[in-house]
Amino acid sequence: MTIASSRLLRALFDESPDPIAVTNGAQRVIGVNRAFEAAFRCTLGQVAGQPLWRFCTPEGGAAATLYHGNTAPIRLFTCRRQDGSTFHARAALMPVKGEKGQPPGTALVFRRMDEAETRAAAAERALAAANGARSRVNEFLQLYASAAAHDLQSPLNSVTVAAELLAGDVAQGEYGEARELADAVLEGARRASSLARRLGAFARSACSVPEIETIPLEDVVAEAVGTLGVQIEGSDARLDVGELPILPCDRAQMTLVLHNLIGNAILYGPDDAAPEISIGARLDRDPALGDAWVISVADNGIGIPAERAEEVFAPLKRLHGPESGYPGEGLGLTLCRRIVENHGGTIALDTAHAGPGSRFILRLPAAPQAVDPVAPRDAGATERETIRS
Repeated sequence: MTIASSRLLRALFDESPDPIAVTNGAQRVIGVNRAFEAAFRCTLGQVAGQPLWRFCTPEGGAAATLYHGNTAPIRLFTCRRQDGSTFHARAALMPVKGEKGQPPGTALVFRRMDEAETRAAAAERALAAANGARSRVNEFLQLYASAAAHDLQSPLNSVTVAAELLAGDVAQGEYGEARELADAVLEGARRASSLARRLGAFARSACSVPEIETIPLEDVVAEAVGTLGVQIEGSDARLDVGELPILPCDRAQMTLVLHNLIGNAILYGPDDAAPEISIGARLDRDPALGDAWVISVADNGIGIPAERAEEVFAPLKRLHGPESGYPGEGLGLTLCRRIVENHGGTIALDTAHAGPGSRFILRLPAAPQAVDPVAPRDAGATERETIRS
């Protein structure tokens, strides 16, 4: 490239009316033009060496999946200025040849969107989100209906068999076992009715839209513990609760999640000792996924095999059958996952947990006013608070 052509390219870069940012192979800013400085209200000195995702986040996709030096379709970005204000822009990504032996960088050419374009893009995002939510609900309801029909079949079969035997005995004038058969019919009907009620309540909770408010998670834990007073007292369970954040959630739904997790820790506790449950939180700053609180609920119970980590979340799937003596319909963890996902989070069994017992990890989006870690206690303060009923 001649000196003249190099100067021409530099002039085109500097004088372009569109904001342009260039990164190196590590996706850190190495150059911006005047239009970028004006749009983002910054100077090159303020942004040089910083990761590009700090200033612009792609809509509908994690930053880490886009910045790899590959040409990508024009995408919608949320752009953040130095003063914290935001605006929307469309940007094209293009590869930039790196220095010898170095990975290629990326150039982003932005085009600011006017008010009408911003509204139209917001409507598109809302429609896509609604369609995605509807698709997920439909997929879930199909799976749920199939599992529910299968589980209801067992008590109904018992009712049918007992009723047929009772009808045959009555027809032959034999009433010796009539009372036992009638009791079997009633018991099967009660089981079917109870399961149907629980399934209905489960479906309503799983498919309802969370009513988000910013609340202390310790209040939610306290409510969940309050609903389990009898179980905690009867098992002599101990709960160690660390400092918990303030975060956006539906109070009733998140209480239900913690009720299920703590209740399961008590139900599946060790045979030769009292259940011990610990609840903690830490802030995870992830450039691709966004800031989130990682909540852990661990116990010293009988544990869950790592190979069955996903199975425990399947609707109406129980690792321990009725013959085990453990009650339940296999809906608790399914409901937990559904509620957490409706909050934009995730929940999973920690298969790396060394034990004893199990540890569940919830990842929940951090509230804007709660993205900083909780303030550390004084050096002499007790690390954890113990709750004992």
